[in-house]
Amino acid sequence: MKIIFCILISCVFLSTTKSKENNAKQIAQNEEYLKLLVESPQLSIRCKNLLNKRQNFIETKYSLMKFKQSNDHLLRVAPVNKLVVRKKLKINEIKIAHEVKLNKFKIKNIEENIIRNGCPGLLF
Repeated sequence: MKIIFCILISCVFLSTTKSKENNAKQIAQNEEYLKLLVESPQLSIRCKNLLNKRQNFIETKYSLMKFKQSNDHLLRVAPVNKLVVRKKLKINEIKIAHEVKLNKFKIKNIEENIIRNGCPGLLF
């Protein structure tokens, strides 16, 4: 009776360890499949291109903001009697503000495209 009980316990122990190993293998296979699914080459290349495009527009936005600041400074220090210079600086200010608005619109559009394409792991 004791021998049968020991054999029964050993069989149960072996079957549970094998099922745990199978479960671990199954989980590992599922994780690999999900990684392949999420990181397919076409998707990642498209996402990288969109992210690079977005980054370029953001850098352009920062440079436009620097131009706007320097233009504002020049407008403040420009002599009052230099009407042509002040007029050109004001026109330049309007053009820069327009470019900033367009740039922000393009950034928003690219971010929407990134979300529509379903690029994984993005933080804005």
